[in-house]
Amino acid sequence: MSRGEGARVAGESPDGDQRLLESLVAAKRLTREQATYVATESRRRSVRAATILMEKGVLRASPAPGTSAPVSAPPGPYVLVRELGRGAMGVVHKGYDLVARRYVAVKLLQGHPGGVRLKRFQLEAEAARKLKHPAIVGAHAFGEHEGNPYLVMELIEGESLDKLLARPIPPKWIAQLMRGIALALDHAHKNGVVHRDVKPANVIVDKEGQPHLTDFGLARDLSDSGQNVTQEGSMLGTPAYMAPELAGEASEQGPHSDVYSLGAILYCALVGRPPFEAPSIAALVKKLLFERPVPPHELKPEVDRRLEEIALRCLEKDPKDRFGSAADLAAALEKYMGFADAPPEEPQAASPEPVVDDAEKSEELVLSGDEKTGSRATSRRLGTSSSRHRAVRTTRPRTAEDREKETLKRVLTVLIPLGLLFLIGIAVAMRL
Repeated sequence: MSRGEGARVAGESPDGDQRLLESLVAAKRLTREQATYVATESRRRSVRAATILMEKGVLRASPAPGTSAPVSAPPGPYVLVRELGRGAMGVVHKGYDLVARRYVAVKLLQGHPGGVRLKRFQLEAEAARKLKHPAIVGAHAFGEHEGNPYLVMELIEGESLDKLLARPIPPKWIAQLMRGIALALDHAHKNGVVHRDVKPANVIVDKEGQPHLTDFGLARDLSDSGQNVTQEGSMLGTPAYMAPELAGEASEQGPHSDVYSLGAILYCALVGRPPFEAPSIAALVKKLLFERPVPPHELKPEVDRRLEEIALRCLEKDPKDRFGSAADLAAALEKYMGFADAPPEEPQAASPEPVVDDAEKSEELVLSGDEKTGSRATSRRLGTSSSRHRAVRTTRPRTAEDREKETLKRVLTVLIPLGLLFLIGIAVAMRL
């Protein structure tokens, strides 16, 4: 961008310059008085504030690893605000896009990159631009500046999952985080990309508590059979979280490898450490290949057994014994969280309503000799009690007509035998 173009940008986006200056003050790169001076000078000269800050050297980052040369911003409307972190692949800065008026993350690969490192950086850029998902850090631009490749990415304000796991996390939130990562990986797998380096450090949790997967530098494009950024048989990923097959042939690696890594993260979230620990990488890989992880509840009895079962299934040595896909894992976590409906329970057969015929009630009432006592006796014979069958009605409310019928039955029960005896007596007397 020329200085004239910079002037037009500054004139069109004064708010962008203001946010940039405020961020520099917050980062203690400028004092409030210096920011006021830059803003005033920017308006007087009709240039963007970034131009003045570059002239003053404020926007130049610290030297790249192994060099003493200052790092300048990549071409375009990007300015570097402050360094966010360093790694084996390069340095990441917080930057500002003056045209889009947004903060971005600028990743610079430095130190005379080439060979495998450059291929991995290009692969990360291609994967980030190919995958569009809310839980995957997206890419805005990719190119080369002063001989160093750069990648401009979405900036996620938050903290990495490895720092978050250093504190106790409620089980439901653990499940929510893992579900979000699983859905992101399922999207990547459906687009032919396997991450192969899923670990807490490669997950950023934003201020709303949502996870974002990043760093596809070791990813494998399943649609490109010729793609191979590592030597055949070499070990990929971080041993504490990588699947056993990542230590072997590339042909054995696939989406199931990412499912294993998700299980390793879940295991760590439950007990505070990865499934395997050892004093050396060789000893760690040996455990990874031949030992089974200790069940989490043996390390922490309070661990939720349902989450433990999910984690251990992910950590099976044989990929066929794991969840069939990251989507299946997400579904299991959803069920745990109550997002998905549980399978319907089989209906229990209703107890038949007891039937009491009039003859049976009459028999009981005659034996009891008392109407109230007879009702209780009937209830006992039917096996009902106030605690078990309060909702079961053995009789409907009695009316005056019902009581008259019961009285008549009682009278007849007594008179009929007496009448028979009377008739028998008459017959005997007539024979005599």
